[in-house]
This record gives sequence, C-alpha cells and structure tokens, in this order.
Amino acid sequence: MHAALPTLRAVLERLPLCSEALLLLGIAHHLIGADEAAVLVLQQALFVRPELWLAAFYLGQSLERLGQPAAAGCAYRWVERESARPLPDEASLLALLGMASWRQELLQSARQRAQALQPPHSEGPVDRPRAAQKNLVTLGDSNAEPSQDKNPSRG
Repeated sequence: MHAALPTLRAVLERLPLCSEALLLLGIAHHLIGADEAAVLVLQQALFVRPELWLAAFYLGQSLERLGQPAAAGCAYRWVERESARPLPDEASLLALLGMASWRQELLQSARQRAQALQPPHSEGPVDRPRAAQKNLVTLGDSNAEPSQDKNPSRG
C-alpha cells in the first residue's frame, strides 16, 4: 500500500479534483493506519463528489479508530443516504478495489455501525420540533414554559 501513495499523489498534483484518486489515497492511508491523513483526503473526496459513499464508509472507519464516534456515525449515515442510488462507475470502482461482491456487506456494516454509534440521548426525526421548542425555551428563560399563542386570530 505504501508503494501506491507516490503514484496517487502524482495523479492528484495533475488532477486535484479527481475523486477516484482521492478515494484511493484515502483508503490507502486508512489501510496503513494513517487515519488522520485518511480523514482529510476522504473528506476532500466527499467534497468533490458527495455521492461517493465508499469514501464515507472509510471515513467512518478512520474516525472510529481515532475515537470520534459521533463523527463516524455521521459518516455511516452518509453511506446509508448516498448508497440508495448506485453510482454509474460503482461497479468498476469496487472491482478495482477487489470488492466487487462486497457492496451489500459494506452497506450492512455501515448501517450497523450507524445504529451502534447513535448517541443514546439523540431524538429521532419525529421529536425534532419538540427538541427545537425545548432549545428556544432554554435560550430564553430557563424556567419558562413554551409560549402558547392565546390569540389564534393574530396572523
């Protein structure tokens, strides 16, 4: 894997927005244990090409190893969201990495890790309006109740 680093860096010097080279460099860094470098490069890959769920998967892996479970959970949820639509070049990318038959396993792993890393106090989408209301009360008087509009005819 170390041998691939100079070649990938050379490609990125000529084509700095090449998402495939960024993905491969990020995975290479991850595989050799250079997780800080992997995080930076994989974030760049996702900036260039947000639908590149494989970059989000390895980003989650590296963030977990760095002890950042909340950020890793976000990366795994990104995988879930973006993998719903297969990429046009997904099959060739997975084949290049020797992972052609691993798509479902990677997605299942991301789903499990996202659930495992979900903070215990987090509120689901149904509770978001209530959470926002709680936050508004907290910003004002911490002893106050959420205001009720006493005059519904006001517009």
